[in-house]
Amino acid sequence: LVNASMVSCRWKNASRSDILWIEMCKALWSDKAGMTHLNERNELPLFFRPLFSAELIDKLSVSQIRSVFSHPILKAQREEMTVCLEKSELRQYLRSYISRIAEQSTHRLLSRDLWFVNFASSVIDARRSLITNSELCSKNGFDMYFKVDEQEVFDEQDLDDLVPYVGHPGIMLYHHSICYFEPNQDFAMEMKDPGTYHPTDLQWRLEGCLVQVGPYPYLVIRRLPNWGWKLENQHVVLKRRDTRYHEEVKH
Repeated sequence: LVNASMVSCRWKNASRSDILWIEMCKALWSDKAGMTHLNERNELPLFFRPLFSAELIDKLSVSQIRSVFSHPILKAQREEMTVCLEKSELRQYLRSYISRIAEQSTHRLLSRDLWFVNFASSVIDARRSLITNSELCSKNGFDMYFKVDEQEVFDEQDLDDLVPYVGHPGIMLYHHSICYFEPNQDFAMEMKDPGTYHPTDLQWRLEGCLVQVGPYPYLVIRRLPNWGWKLENQHVVLKRRDTRYHEEVKH
């Protein structure tokens, strides 16, 4: 489609059609972690970290503006928007939100074709290596796996609770708990086995691509090919959960 757009102005206009690019967005986002998909009206919400230009924002309807903020991690923004009663106020709020996103990107704001811009914004955002506080504090939490040396597994029954850590020969992963980075800096754990001991009163702090929980070694934050997030140190692997799309730890 991009190659076709360079043939002529008529081809460019045809190749940027929303009918084509909304289908491209559906296909691209279908297996991506953390994406918002078709709602109950079978509509696809706009991308939640767009690079819309002021020109494009002025063309959006109220429902389209609100759909940008339909993603679960933007709960705080949705609450802030409740005071925006007029379309002009909603547009101004979206401009302010997008300007904050643009400050984190080296790409310019995009204009003209709505669904082409949504596709391009998501591809650009997928290259982002720094997690946001909203993503870290997702209400879905993170699956925590402890690393286990394969040579230390002596009971075959233990293998039922272990999965191979693909790409790391000799290492198995034990699903220990679901953990949550709370907005107030608390770190909470929901244990797989309620009788298992776990430390309490832990707090977390984020430093760029590193996050530390209590006194434990820093976790290195990495983006996954499915646009999810993995946090890892020498002892554990944390992978952000996605209630819509969830797979075993493969990376």
